[in-house]
Amino acid sequence: MKIGSKLYIKDDINIFFVNNIIKNTYCLLSFTILFSALVSCLTLFYNLKFSGVLFNFFVSIFLYFLIYKFRFSVYGILFVFLFTGFFGYCTGCIISSILLKSNNYYVVTMALSTTGLLFLLLSAYTLFSRKNFNFLNGFIFISFILLIFIIVVNIFFSFSILHLIITYF
Repeated sequence: MKIGSKLYIKDDINIFFVNNIIKNTYCLLSFTILFSALVSCLTLFYNLKFSGVLFNFFVSIFLYFLIYKFRFSVYGILFVFLFTGFFGYCTGCIISSILLKSNNYYVVTMALSTTGLLFLLLSAYTLFSRKNFNFLNGFIFISFILLIFIIVVNIFFSFSILHLIITYF
């Protein structure tokens, strides 16, 4: 039944299938983020070198093409994991080249893996509690706009308190 611009599903079976699809999508997204963090950590651990910008560009375009080509197949999930693993490799190489001297590169890897784990846990909480979090849309949008404004101000003035606010967001 369609009322205004919103679609209301009356049938309990349809709601089950919609929730199942959302659950599978959230799980796949969480696992790909965690896989990317794992590959990034392995890249740092084995000290792999960056393979070049053009090579990375062409491999990412090729993997994206393969994902599109096999999007209705089981191989599409394999190529999604290869795609996120490749970007985990690229992230690990960049982190390794930037933070090699300070020996704190595991902080960034832990941030990526914590993001994946938190996304998995929060999406599981949302799916099992069946709460609607649409009331947070305005708050998140305004927070994002405020963060962009603070970053731009920090570029020109470079206050230490602004660095703290940016890392808090």
